Amino acid sequence: MMQRTPVGIEKQESWGTSPRPMRTMGIDPGLGSMGVAVVEAKGESQARIVALRLIKTEKAPKKDRSGLRVSTDDQRRYQEIWAGLREVADEYRPNGIGLETYDAYMRQSAASAKCSVVFGLAIGFGHSSGLVIHPFRPMDLKARIAHCKSASKEDVEKALYGQIEGLESLLPDYPRGQHEYLADAAGHALMALQDMRELRKRMGC
Repeated sequence: MMQRTPVGIEKQESWGTSPRPMRTMGIDPGLGSMGVAVVEAKGESQARIVALRLIKTEKAPKKDRSGLRVSTDDQRRYQEIWAGLREVADEYRPNGIGLETYDAYMRQSAASAKCSVVFGLAIGFGHSSGLVIHPFRPMDLKARIAHCKSASKEDVEKALYGQIEGLESLLPDYPRGQHEYLADAAGHALMALQDMRELRKRMGC
C-alpha cells in the first residue's frame, strides 16, 4: 500500500518553460514503512518538494499464513516495495537517488536483518534503473541538514523546512508518527541533489 501526496501538490508542473530541473529521489529504507521523497531545483535555486510517498507493507493475515514461512511472505512485501519505487521513478524520472545506508553488523536482530535486505533492494533498484546512487549515514543527515551531530528527528525536520520549499505545508497531511520516514527521505533527496550539483560544477557542466 502506498500513501500518495495530495494531487494538488504532486501534479504541479516544473517551473516555466525552461529545461527540466535537476530532480532526486530520497529513500528512508524500511520493511513496514518506507519513506520516499522527490525534490527538484533549477540551477542554484532553493530545492522544492515535488512528491512524498509512504510505502507500507504488512504481514499476511494470520489465517493466510498457515503453513507459510515468514521469509516467503517477506518476498511478497519486497515485491510491493519494488513496485512502489518503480511507480515513483516512472512518474517523476529522478536523476539520482539518495538513501540511508544500513550497517547490519551494528544491530543483530531479525528486524535489522530485514532492513538491510530492504536497503540492498533499494540499491539494486537504483542500479537497475540507471540512476546515480548517493548513500548517506544517519549522522550525515544530522550534520549536513541540522548542523549538529546530536540533532533529534524533530531538529532535522525543522531544519528541512527552511531548505526545501513546500515541505512544511505538506508533511502535516500525514500522521505525526509517519513524519520521520518522510522527513528523512526528503533529507536524503536534498543531500543527493546537493552532491549532484557539486559534481556538475567540478565537471564544468
